[in-house]
Amino acid sequence: MLYFVYFSDAGVPKTGLTCTWEYLKDEDGSNTSNNPAFSEVGGGWYSFDIEYGSDSGPWESTGSTHLKALLGVIDGGSSLEDIDRYKPVCINHYHLYTTADKFVNIATTPWSLETRDPEGAVALRSQNMLDTDGGNITSAASVLGRLTTT
Repeated sequence: MLYFVYFSDAGVPKTGLTCTWEYLKDEDGSNTSNNPAFSEVGGGWYSFDIEYGSDSGPWESTGSTHLKALLGVIDGGSSLEDIDRYKPVCINHYHLYTTADKFVNIATTPWSLETRDPEGAVALRSQNMLDTDGGNITSAASVLGRLTTT
């Protein structure tokens, strides 16, 4: 997902910066690796891209890192005064649920609904389907039975 950050120098859009990560950590304070590079967009805007669930980025597809928010500070460089130089960021994967291009998978042992990344590789969220008694639904018959009864 593409993210944007804006830099100005005393209110004037600042171009030509070489942005770096002062730091990027997960919500537990652990440093991340493979942090994304920055590209200049223009007019003071810069971008970076984080692919959710990619082992080539800070949100890994294994372990628990992909479930955590990322917190960081972007450094616009020493040509800026400190007040303009540092930009805090908080990147949370929950906003990905609102993105339109999601893959939904229904698993059947027990029945669960998964929202996955657009390629279907990483489960963003998984929820077991429960019957009215709070037990796991384990068959199509129990799903259909619940749909046809009022």
